[in-house]
Amino acid sequence: QDIVEKKLDNFDSVYDKLQALFEWKLSFLKEHRDMARLLLADQLPVTEEIRIWFQEKERENLRRLAQLLESGAQRSEIRELNYDQAAQVVFGTLMIAGRQLVFGDEPLDQQKVVENIMDILKNGLVPGTWGNR
Repeated sequence: QDIVEKKLDNFDSVYDKLQALFEWKLSFLKEHRDMARLLLADQLPVTEEIRIWFQEKERENLRRLAQLLESGAQRSEIRELNYDQAAQVVFGTLMIAGRQLVFGDEPLDQQKVVENIMDILKNGLVPGTWGNR
């Protein structure tokens, strides 16, 4: 069990775990902004070995997110859906928010960003029930 899983074990609901994940990851990137700039830079010269390692870590993170979402559905906290694609949406959102924090010129209100992301995840984009449309 790694440090992220240990931190998430302190929370019960899928939403609390996702919120904690966003808060922790963004805080980590903010604290280690210079290192993150190097690692997230598109022009970073990496060896094939490092590229493969990054891809493996990304697949592992996506798998863990999908499992987290599936466990939330099993507890009726979220609806059943394609957990792999939902994990990609969550992971992509986390990556974009992290890039904005690391590379953005404007100071980012980290807490407000997390609140807005969680609002979208909890309440969706469409008012009411999508299935009735």
